[in-house]
Amino acid sequence: MLKQLVRSATFVCALLITGVPTAALAQTERGLTEQQVVQAFLQQHRVDQWLAEQRQAIQAQRDGAALLANPELELSYEPMSYADGSEENELALWLTQSFEAWGARGYRQQAADLQAQVATTQLHITLRDQLAEVRTKFYHLVMLTQQYQQQQRFTQQLTELVAQSQQQLELEEQSRLDHFRLQQTLSSAQLKTAELAREAVALSHELEALTGLNIEQQLAAPLLPQELSPETLNQLRAPTHNLELAMLQQLRERLAAEQQAAEARVFPEVTVGLGMRRIEDAQGQHSEAAASLGVELPLFQRGQYEAARLVPLQTALSIEFERLQCAQQQQFASLKKRLRATLQSLQQSQLHNTEQMLATARQAYWLGEISVTELIDIQRTQQTLSADLLNHQFNARVDWIHLQQLSYQPEELKR
Repeated sequence: MLKQLVRSATFVCALLITGVPTAALAQTERGLTEQQVVQAFLQQHRVDQWLAEQRQAIQAQRDGAALLANPELELSYEPMSYADGSEENELALWLTQSFEAWGARGYRQQAADLQAQVATTQLHITLRDQLAEVRTKFYHLVMLTQQYQQQQRFTQQLTELVAQSQQQLELEEQSRLDHFRLQQTLSSAQLKTAELAREAVALSHELEALTGLNIEQQLAAPLLPQELSPETLNQLRAPTHNLELAMLQQLRERLAAEQQAAEARVFPEVTVGLGMRRIEDAQGQHSEAAASLGVELPLFQRGQYEAARLVPLQTALSIEFERLQCAQQQQFASLKKRLRATLQSLQQSQLHNTEQMLATARQAYWLGEISVTELIDIQRTQQTLSADLLNHQFNARVDWIHLQQLSYQPEELKR
């Protein structure tokens, strides 16, 4: 349908399925679906590869946190001369390794694991929001397409009406003023049709950039979610946990692990060394193995200030968790209330037999029962009601997408 839209508005643009494997995006006879657009977005942005690369980077960070400190190799040579003229030379080779024997290393590794979970959750939040944006743009295009179709039918009806009026004018059975009013209304309708076409083409270009598709056929998706009903809304409950809340919880647990790592520094760090000593003196050379044990004296730096810094940060995150949870519950309730009101409004405002009513109005005009002003007013009113109905359906779809964002991850993230 968009191909017809572009042609009729004298726009030349490319509109569906280049740059994406046909097998992966085989379109149904009904037209382009939301799922196909989402899959195209995932392929266009190589989301699977992006997630895999990010996970490898996260895993490398976790592996690094588990490593011990590097061992130290020390070579020393000490010549000694005594008062009696004798000499003694000592050559020593030491290999020392420090161990955090009191759990600090384990706590740091735990903190790194939790930071990896935070990074993974952030990736999912980013992708979830991007998918919501793509879905919203898709349904916006669906709405513009349907509004264009309605406006096109309205313009066609006015074109036929003006043609009939011209014939009546030539037969001197129509006033020039009425004919002029109808021509003005037709010109306004044609401008509105072109405006809708431009908006649809501009939005289709945005979807092309996001998905790699070239959209030219009918969009097979209802504006109003088919699964949405007052009963469905009544069964929905505000989420007690979602991605944002999970990330705050992970951040708080990471800070707790870092605090434990800092507090573990109050215990002395142990350094173990193994070596070989060779001594040269007047009696000759001899070698022997040696061992050393070093113990840090935690008199000053005991992690006390780091631990003191992390405690209030955990409290702040707990407050933020409660605040965000309350805000999301309020937002969820607000969305449900607005959706319920929209559904009720749509149920009360369904348009029936619009075409028949407009045909009756045109017939009444030719019979002289109503004026041209009344005819134009009836047509414009019906066109405005139809456009408003589509706007309400689109708003319901957007609110439904936001509810899904609050409630759970999109299905694409659970694959």
